[in-house]
Amino acid sequence: DVALADADEVRATFEGSAIDYVFFSAATPRDVIAAYTRHTGLPILPPRWSFAPMHWRNVWDDRALLETDARALVELHIPATSFWIDNPWMTSYTDNLFDEARFPGHVEMLRELRDAGFRPLVWNVPYLDAPDDGVADNPAERLYEEAAREGHLVGLAGGAPFAPPSAFGVSGLGEAAGMIDFTTVPGRAFWQRRLDPLVRDLGIRAFKLDYGEDVVPELGGSRTNLHFADGTTERETHNVYAMQYHRPYREALDAHSDEGGFLLVRASCYGGQSVADVVWPGDIDSNLTRGDTVNVGGLPAAISALISLAASGFPSFASDTGGYREGPADLETILRWAEHTAFSPFLQLGGSGEHHNPWLYEPTAQIPDPTGTYRELARAHTELIPYFRMHALRASADGTPPVLPPALAFPSDRGGYADPDAYLLGEDLFVEAGGWTRPRARRRRQTPGRRGGRGKRGG
Repeated sequence: DVALADADEVRATFEGSAIDYVFFSAATPRDVIAAYTRHTGLPILPPRWSFAPMHWRNVWDDRALLETDARALVELHIPATSFWIDNPWMTSYTDNLFDEARFPGHVEMLRELRDAGFRPLVWNVPYLDAPDDGVADNPAERLYEEAAREGHLVGLAGGAPFAPPSAFGVSGLGEAAGMIDFTTVPGRAFWQRRLDPLVRDLGIRAFKLDYGEDVVPELGGSRTNLHFADGTTERETHNVYAMQYHRPYREALDAHSDEGGFLLVRASCYGGQSVADVVWPGDIDSNLTRGDTVNVGGLPAAISALISLAASGFPSFASDTGGYREGPADLETILRWAEHTAFSPFLQLGGSGEHHNPWLYEPTAQIPDPTGTYRELARAHTELIPYFRMHALRASADGTPPVLPPALAFPSDRGGYADPDAYLLGEDLFVEAGGWTRPRARRRRQTPGRRGGRGKRGG
């Protein structure tokens, strides 16, 4: 309670008889954030290739569709260095075995992607499909039984496996699922054994780690009563579970890749920046609206997440360019969003609907050349890779954030406090987004993709 009940007091309620506080004092807000980050854990340095534009679709119907997009990127001279293979790609959940019906000859397919200069990424969750009829009839269900025998599933107070509510929203999982317990070395090793072949044998160089947010202290006003193999409950583990979930992937990449592995994660906590490369905000709206008590929000919510995470020890962030929720994004939303992600450390093109490929959209009077507009933005982002990399190196060395809102970059300038959509990118670029929130009569309308001033100005 920061000065709410009493303007002169900061109050904290905690469990136990004592609590440790750590205070950080420095000359500037940037230095305070750096000191906090050094205390909680220096950020991991993402591999150089990950700063280039990334590409994905929500669903790859088959190998031919994936290869069509890969060829298009090359033929249209659009820079990209990683290809995401999102859900669905497995035979059962989560067995980490490529579905040959969807991706026939997947070994050759992945080799060709790598030969074309793409690093493959695959989607993952910490859940295992449970037998719904008492008989394990797919690889994931057999893994579930093995994990249950060996004590590698999160359990309830009475000993039964915990059925994570988020798993019911994962396409491909059945009515029941278990959640892997990552609190012990054997539990993490059990999971890593399913990841090692992907990295070692198939050349997977990145993972998109979804979900894993079910370890909460209470649901509906009642304790969840979760028990973990290391003796903890949801009270101790709910904040750190996400980091524990990410560790086997980090270990697999470090053990079997000499070109740098990459973890894109949806949840974390303080210190998680030393395990995961990039946080993405999950599924935000595929529009330009602000969030409220009902809606998640679209592009403004992505900018807010970038800024707040950078001020919280996480220097690397990437949102779905074009958003995800509320159906497919229109062309203007995708390109306005691409204006933002082009001038942020990471650009990943993809989201809900059939695709977010500008070259497959019909031109409009406002956007006569969708392909050229996106190509210009992707190239601008690519040209800034040395700049992004320089600031990432600094963040990994001393915790200095590469992104700051004006209020923290220029604390003596009260004008910056009123602009929630602008940020300082490094120390030399000022990015002003959020043109949709200002009266158009006061600003000259600009074509998406045109850059002005220091950074970009969204018209």
